[in-house]
Amino acid sequence: MTVQLTRESPLETTRRGYWLALGLVVASVGIVAVMFWRVSRAVAAMPRIDARGEHVVDLPAGDLVVFAELGDGVGVTSLRCAAKDASGSALALSDMGSTTISYDIGSYHGRSIYDLEVRAAGRVTVTCDTDGDLVLAFGEGIGKTMAIGVIAGLLAFFSGCFLFGRTLLRRRRERRRVTV
Repeated sequence: MTVQLTRESPLETTRRGYWLALGLVVASVGIVAVMFWRVSRAVAAMPRIDARGEHVVDLPAGDLVVFAELGDGVGVTSLRCAAKDASGSALALSDMGSTTISYDIGSYHGRSIYDLEVRAAGRVTVTCDTDGDLVLAFGEGIGKTMAIGVIAGLLAFFSGCFLFGRTLLRRRRERRRVTV
């Protein structure tokens, strides 16, 4: 005697997967929007000084990135800067090298040019000699925020796409099984 086990009603994949996929795609858009909002606020809040001459700016302690914002849209061929803290000690101002960060947000268009190590929060005197019309902006780097936002947004988006495709294929397979 042979016993054959069959299911009378197959397990159905619900439409819930479509809704979850849509939620993940919407979340990915939200993540990227929040990242752009945070980066734009950070860029707008950066202290700025004119690059020509000697200027004093209040800066927080830590490793900062110095960004050059072109005022006239023309490239700068020479820029030499030095920085001193409130006591007159020279601060380490080093070239960024091949690792550059740039932004183009609203009316701000900048590119990283120096790393600045500020030992203690307070007034910093920056002296620059340049042949171009530019502004120096001091920030804590926006690259990390941008990278995290883009990676998290893409991860949520592709997870939503995968879930949508998986739900679609399972539902089609179950329909074929029922009709056969």
